[in-house]
Amino acid sequence: MEDETFRTESVYYAVNLAKRINCSASVLMLTEYSDDENARFASKQKIVEKILDLIRAEGVSAQGISRYGDKASGLLKHLATYSSFEAIIWGGKKEITSKHNMQGPDHWLAKIRKTIRCPVVSPTKKT
Repeated sequence: MEDETFRTESVYYAVNLAKRINCSASVLMLTEYSDDENARFASKQKIVEKILDLIRAEGVSAQGISRYGDKASGLLKHLATYSSFEAIIWGGKKEITSKHNMQGPDHWLAKIRKTIRCPVVSPTKKT
């Protein structure tokens, strides 16, 4: 997730995928530094805890963390820390998938996409 934004459909997609392939979930909140870091950290931790509660309520083991600073670097560090990832379920801003189409060069995730060795999935609600 990114900047306190999370989409419920991404959480439920991740839960269902974890159940199907019998794995756990790792929740990562990425954000840049801010002036009032303590207040923002508390806010982000509450969001991460809420998401962890949703996942665990479905019987899936989960852990979560917030990383601050360069978002691309934070994601790559997270992937290196936990060696086996089946997929990244993008739960951040929906515009990334609709306007930027993940191949566009203007979002940090698009810039590092080729270095990620697992699928990046961005679930959306069916309308």
